[in-house]
Amino acid sequence: MGYPTIVFMDGSGAVIEKFVGFRDAKEFASILEKLSGVKPVDKKRIAELAARAKADETDVEATFELAKLYTQIGELYDAVDMLDLAESHGEDTIRSQTAAVYTEIGDRLVAREKYAKAKSFYRKALKRAEADEDKCGAGIGLASVYIGLKRFGYARDQLREVLDSASLPESLKTRAESLYATVAQRK
Repeated sequence: MGYPTIVFMDGSGAVIEKFVGFRDAKEFASILEKLSGVKPVDKKRIAELAARAKADETDVEATFELAKLYTQIGELYDAVDMLDLAESHGEDTIRSQTAAVYTEIGDRLVAREKYAKAKSFYRKALKRAEADEDKCGAGIGLASVYIGLKRFGYARDQLREVLDSASLPESLKTRAESLYATVAQRK
């Protein structure tokens, strides 16, 4: 018998963490938290924000923060409801802030292979995004939908558009180039 081995890799397949041997749930959760950079969700905070949003649905700060937390824990339909409320009562500035959350929802749906739903959220993100980083993140997400649907020509076009962006952050550039290399030879 061998020891259990866990290997974590980034999107390009490079090993970012590896450990050998059993880890209990608490230790494993700590490792995942460290790797993801995401802290566990404070359920009291969710309850507090939900109460604020219920008491005053025009409380844009509460509804937007709640949308982000719901997205983080995978409650995507609740997240979308809160985003809709935030946008309906917020100023134009909130629309651009929702782009990153819509992209995160799309990412989670792609992970579940719900490509058609993910596509609609990436398109929402693209419509709302003002910052190049948000546009590129949503564009890469949309390309991943096309890859999942085996629409490689569309994926190449979308990635080419992302790669042509004037101020593409290095992390997104690496991800886009990796995906582009994956689909470059596909029909």
